[in-house]
Amino acid sequence: KFKFIILQPDAVLPALKELSVCILLRRNFATHWTAFVYKAPGSKDIELGLGGISSYLTVWLFGQEHHIEVELKLDEWHSVCLTWSGQAQRLRIYINGTCLHEAPVKPSLRQELAQNGTLTLGVSHYVDANGEVQQESGNNLLGDIGLFGIWEREWGAEELRRPSCADGDVVSWDLRQWKHTCPPVPDNSLYCGKYIVKSFCYIL
Repeated sequence: KFKFIILQPDAVLPALKELSVCILLRRNFATHWTAFVYKAPGSKDIELGLGGISSYLTVWLFGQEHHIEVELKLDEWHSVCLTWSGQAQRLRIYINGTCLHEAPVKPSLRQELAQNGTLTLGVSHYVDANGEVQQESGNNLLGDIGLFGIWEREWGAEELRRPSCADGDVVSWDLRQWKHTCPPVPDNSLYCGKYIVKSFCYIL
C-alpha cells in the first residue's frame, strides 16, 4: 500500500484572499505525478494543487485547470511556486525562480481559498464517508520532496528569483505539522530544508 503525507488535523488552513505556495521536488520516474492537493471541506474538486504528466504541468485553482508545457528533468531538484491574488484575479507559476505562466482567474470563481480543508503531499486524495482521508491511486509522485510552504500573501517576482529559506507562515516544512509514514532522510546538499521525505514507500 502506498503511503503518503498529510497535514495534521490541528494545522488548519485559514481562508485566504491571496497566497504563495512553493515546493521543492525531485522526480525519479517519468510517470503521471502529484506534488500536492488541497480540497475544501465536503468538495471533490481540487481547490489548489500541482501535478503533471510527461512535459506538461497542471495547476488547479478553485477547480479550474491551468496547463503549461515545461520539462522538469528527472533526478534533479526543481522549485515550483504558485502565487495568486484574489484582488488582482491573477495566478502566476514560477519554475526555479522564473515566471513561466500568468493567467487571469475568472471573476465568476470564488476569490477566496476555502478554510479547514485537507492537504496531502505526493498524492491526490478524497475524504471517505467516515471522514478519513484516502489516497487516489495512479498519480503518485515517485520521487522526493525537500521543502513545502504556504504564505498568506502573493510573493513578487524579485522575491521568488532569489533563493530563500523563509518558512511558510500558514503551512511550514516542520515535521510537527505533518503526519507521515515515510521517515525523513537528512540531506545536507539542500540549500534549505535539511531533510527530504521520500514520497514513495510502500507497506508490503
